[in-house]
Amino acid sequence: MKSFLLAVLICLANSIAAMFTARIGLKKDNKSFSRIIFGSLVIRYILVSAAILLILLFVELNKFIFGLTILISTFILIISEILYLNNRAELLKVRSSSTKQDNI
Repeated sequence: MKSFLLAVLICLANSIAAMFTARIGLKKDNKSFSRIIFGSLVIRYILVSAAILLILLFVELNKFIFGLTILISTFILIISEILYLNNRAELLKVRSSSTKQDNI
């Protein structure tokens, strides 16, 4: 159970950080958006890899369950991040087009 909870906690923290940076990035222009999103991706990848390494080295747990849970959780949460970014981008497009029409 500890293996499962630690894996989900790591993936959930990563996903929350991604959504937080996505909200910041979506308010910027395209160049800044790319820098923010890909910069945070690299930083989050390094931090998650370090957390996984430290847990595997120093915490007594079932490594198979931990690894499988990381794999499945990451896959599910990446899909949710993509859907979140898509929905936020569509929402911003609708808002900006309605604002332009109101100004006309």
